[in-house]
Amino acid sequence: MKKLLTIVFCIAIAIQTQAATNSAKSGNPTYQGLSIFQQTHTIKVLGRNMTVTFTDTLSYLKANFDTNKAFYIGKPVSTLLGDLELPVLSSEPSDLISNQVTVFSLDFISTSESFKRSENQGKEVLMYITLNQAIPSADIYALFNQIKVAYPNNIGDWTPLESAFYGGRIIKDIQVFLIDNSQQ
Repeated sequence: MKKLLTIVFCIAIAIQTQAATNSAKSGNPTYQGLSIFQQTHTIKVLGRNMTVTFTDTLSYLKANFDTNKAFYIGKPVSTLLGDLELPVLSSEPSDLISNQVTVFSLDFISTSESFKRSENQGKEVLMYITLNQAIPSADIYALFNQIKVAYPNNIGDWTPLESAFYGGRIIKDIQVFLIDNSQQ
């Protein structure tokens, strides 16, 4: 009887742990945890075995944020950022020449696309987020100036200032793309 209770208890913990790793902080019911999109491989380097984990960044972002964009539309960008299990490499507003910016992109380190095969070097995964309300370009320039002062050695990197700046903005649309820069 003790063995049966121990087995049931272990199964219950495993199920609870799996549910926790596959659920988003926002309560997105169809969210799939990053671990589902990771593969571990053993490679030999200088005669020694090394374990390397590759993440299929594109599939993770498409499954959780592009295909499932209806969950995030109408919510603040902070909801999406809170669910991301990947580091954001950088961001870029779509059009600073006009007086209003309605789209910005998040750039992700794509280990799967960049390192799996050498011919994939130079590819990056971008998430375009369209906002409900335009942001005046002057506000974007002010943000850039704040970043220069607060993070002088990290110009171009994603910062907490950008997270706070975009976090309260409302999402109108989400698109995920694989961009190939290797031919340029």
